[in-house]
Amino acid sequence: MGEDVLLQEIYEVNRLIHCNDVWFDAESDEDLIESCIYQRESLRARYRYLLAAARKRGISLSSFHTESEDAEE
Repeated sequence: MGEDVLLQEIYEVNRLIHCNDVWFDAESDEDLIESCIYQRESLRARYRYLLAAARKRGISLSSFHTESEDAEE
């Protein structure tokens, strides 16, 4: 995976995390809330993997810091 592809993947997963947060905040059905939670955890795992891969390659990630990272700290 090239640097450009990796950065695009990080950007896309970051965007999907934001969309999931909006969906979660708007949802009222218990089953769909549960679905949001599972999707969020899946996206966070993918995001952590991509961040680790980028760091390993020495790619600067300061522009990809999200609220989801704040929640994990």
